[in-house]
Amino acid sequence: MTLPPTRFRSRDRPAVSITDGNLNHAVWSLAWPTVVTNIQFSATGLINMIFVGRLGKDAMAVVGRSEVIMFLLMSVITSVSVGASALVARAIGGGDLKTAETASRQSLVMGTLGSAISALFLISSGHLILYWMSARGADLELSAQYLKVLGLVQLPLFLIIVIGAIFRGVGDMRTPMYLMIAVNGLQVVLDWGLIFGAGPFPHLGVMGAAWSWLISRTVGAVLSVVFLGKLPLHMWGGDWNPRWDWFRRIWAIGMPTAVQQMLRTTGSMVFIGILGHLPNAVASVATLTVGMRIESIAFMPGFGYSMAAVTLVGQNLGAKRPDRAERAGWLCAYQAMAMMGVAGLCFILFPHAILAVFTNDPDVIPLGVQYLHANGLAQPFLALGIALSGALQGAGETRVPAWVTFITMWVARVPLTFWLAEKMGYGAAAAWAVMAGTNALYGVIITGLFRSGKWKQKEI
Repeated sequence: MTLPPTRFRSRDRPAVSITDGNLNHAVWSLAWPTVVTNIQFSATGLINMIFVGRLGKDAMAVVGRSEVIMFLLMSVITSVSVGASALVARAIGGGDLKTAETASRQSLVMGTLGSAISALFLISSGHLILYWMSARGADLELSAQYLKVLGLVQLPLFLIIVIGAIFRGVGDMRTPMYLMIAVNGLQVVLDWGLIFGAGPFPHLGVMGAAWSWLISRTVGAVLSVVFLGKLPLHMWGGDWNPRWDWFRRIWAIGMPTAVQQMLRTTGSMVFIGILGHLPNAVASVATLTVGMRIESIAFMPGFGYSMAAVTLVGQNLGAKRPDRAERAGWLCAYQAMAMMGVAGLCFILFPHAILAVFTNDPDVIPLGVQYLHANGLAQPFLALGIALSGALQGAGETRVPAWVTFITMWVARVPLTFWLAEKMGYGAAAAWAVMAGTNALYGVIITGLFRSGKWKQKEI
């Protein structure tokens, strides 16, 4: 069976042009649902941090340390989802429905195995990793309990992410949007109830945030499996046995992205460890936790356009239209840069008002102002890097972004932060400046690599 290579038609919506017609319309049609999805996902994280922030900076530090470890293991999920999107998009663009179905099934099988390994690792090794990240005493024990619950989140989270990637590969961005609106709305209600013991819910304090993750994502996983029936693919027939040839294809595309995610997340863990050795360690870690949640609102349009670029570039390359794929990548990047630039300007002009929503801690607020000022300047450059990385992923070129992450994170950010913030005594302000500078550098390098056009010849 084949699918016409120019358009994707959902079972309940009119066709959306991807490989022909007005490219601006195609970019916007694919980008806005993912922008909405990512913004409301970040809004959920912000609301979560507002709730946790009411418990004090110690609770914020627990969440910050524990979730950065979980995000490290999410690199396994990310690798499979990137491979799934690229392979499905390329197959749909070329009209090969059978290959799209096989890629989708094998991605689900492979990711299930990976998420089980991730869960076991978090549950068994979390305590040791937290100790290495400078957590001690009651803070260490509470963080370890929090992390064990997050270990149970791995499988349902995997199902949501990979099934969403399959939908985006075929060009349906709206179904994942509707799903995540429901899931994140449930998480907000559970956060409020379980953290504070509101209504019929037990009072669990900071552990309530962990349990809200698990319950909401489990519901989301069930809904994701049900929603697979909306795809123009015959998912439930065919071969579900593991096929190593397909695992290798998925891994060849996704592995560099997994490495990239691991480089970024382990770098962030070391970054937190350096902050943990500063005189104002707790306040610095709490500031980073709050600052990254605030900054995630700016990131989300960039990630939305990045996801749109995966589909647009992948399908157009599959349809043998590399010039259109390149134009789509640039359009995604420019629109992302406009949105993230506005957010960065708000960080610079209104830092006190933004921080007041999350904390009134007198130790955190001045550090938070410095954080927002520094990272606000980097937002337009980072937008280019995020969006064009998605374009490269759509082409199956995932090794280059991984190398750029290694350079900016491990060659530049980690040693410079250690030297300036800890050894030279410039503290958290220097850490924020290095963080912003390396983010901007990432965007500049990725832009140059996309402009070279070598990704157009990538075979997957």
